[in-house]
Amino acid sequence: MNSRASAALPCEVELADRLLLQSGAAFPTGHGLDAVVVPEPLAHDALDTLGRHPLDPVGAVAALTSGWAFFVPPMSDDPGWPEPVRYLSDGSTITLPPSPGTLAAHDDARWIRWRPCGRVFTAPLLLQLALHALGSRILIS
Repeated sequence: MNSRASAALPCEVELADRLLLQSGAAFPTGHGLDAVVVPEPLAHDALDTLGRHPLDPVGAVAALTSGWAFFVPPMSDDPGWPEPVRYLSDGSTITLPPSPGTLAAHDDARWIRWRPCGRVFTAPLLLQLALHALGSRILIS
């Protein structure tokens, strides 16, 4: 990510507040954060892999009908994401789950990982590396 983009990033506490305020509603990506939507089985393995990392690089993760959404800083799409991962930025929206601690909606959207005062972003390069490695293992087996 270039320094021009990082200077414009809102603080993660501010982003967490925005996510909570729009819980259960469509949220535009590309305005302070982008989303990486990963099929559930692969996302579960990636979360498990990254969860063992000493730097704790995983931020908020939402389970959606289309997969699990990892939130990353804007312009984290280079160098590209492996198939079947979808990268959502400007012009895309995701429907956020209800606020943590409330009942799930009828489509079972829920927060997999949420910290009220913690990290929102997942480290994009570490997530990319994990997904590439896990994707290779899936193709081999």
